[in-house]
Amino acid sequence: MTDPHPPPSGPAARALGSTLFDVSLPSDISHGAELRRLVRTWCAEQQISQEATGDVLLVTSELFTNAARASLDGPVAVSLRLRTPIVSVSVENQGAAFNYQRVLTPVPNRAGGRGLFIAQTLGAVTVSHNAGTTTVSVDLPAFR
Repeated sequence: MTDPHPPPSGPAARALGSTLFDVSLPSDISHGAELRRLVRTWCAEQQISQEATGDVLLVTSELFTNAARASLDGPVAVSLRLRTPIVSVSVENQGAAFNYQRVLTPVPNRAGGRGLFIAQTLGAVTVSHNAGTTTVSVDLPAFR
């Protein structure tokens, strides 16, 4: 059985010149910088506006961090899809990425707790939890 989410290296890390982006990273927040570099390159290839690229990077990074911190085991899968004029960001992990059933305004003097709030502020959020896997998807404007 082959891994549907190959490790982040070479052409397997992303579909070059494609409106699809798929990568699987270890559930370790130290891989966030690598993910941001890959996402920035993909956004440039898609000619996504600078402002929208910033939003995609922020949401992807926040959701990856949440998923990596909460992952029970295994990798965190990140997918981006360009469906003009929308970029869909999807992050999947084993376990609950955060308490997605309550939407709270972040506590000002406490670190963390802003990922879902940021995502909901910038786009349309969908969360599903099935058989121990949590998937958070956010639809963002590709061009602002």
